[in-house]
Amino acid sequence: MVRSAYVDLRLQPGADLAVPVASDRELALYVVSGELVVEQTLVGTSVLAHLGAAVGSVRLRAEGAARAVLPGGVSLPGRT
Repeated sequence: MVRSAYVDLRLQPGADLAVPVASDRELALYVVSGELVVEQTLVGTSVLAHLGAAVGSVRLRAEGAARAVLPGGVSLPGRT
């Protein structure tokens, strides 16, 4: 069973994707370069955003070329 994940994203301008998230997992997003819209929130370069435990998926959209990483894993006890 995979207990943690690390996804390196390189997105073209206008890219729009839904990242699936299991209910017992949490994700963070670190934007290395560019800007991403997470659901309705703009996240800029050098920002670490806690995405928490999503309900099914998290939608990401690149305003321009962007690079980001998504580290995540099993929710810590008491955090679900």
